Amino acid sequence: AVALLGLAPLICAVAMSMPILLPLFAVPLIALDSTLWIARARAEEQLRDPLTGLPNRQWLLERTWSALEDAESIGTRSALVLIDLDRFRAVNDTLGHLAGDRLLLQIAERL
Repeated sequence: AVALLGLAPLICAVAMSMPILLPLFAVPLIALDSTLWIARARAEEQLRDPLTGLPNRQWLLERTWSALEDAESIGTRSALVLIDLDRFRAVNDTLGHLAGDRLLLQIAERL
């Protein structure tokens, strides 16, 4: 993205002097922007549970280490709150995974 900013004056000059060549710059830039957008979306998806949309274990680890490093660098403390669902496995085992998924969705809505 930073490299593209460096091309902006050239693109403007071409657009002003030879507008017919503008698509030669625009099409690859649009494709690059779309590719970057998709990559960011996929990276975000990898940090969330697909069913509930809640942050997953990988997100927790990344944010925890980041918060600990930030707190240490400025000389403060940080805290972590974990919520455990007691006997959740029993819900899946007795009522099935669909019921367990519904329960997770209800909990996610409340959080």
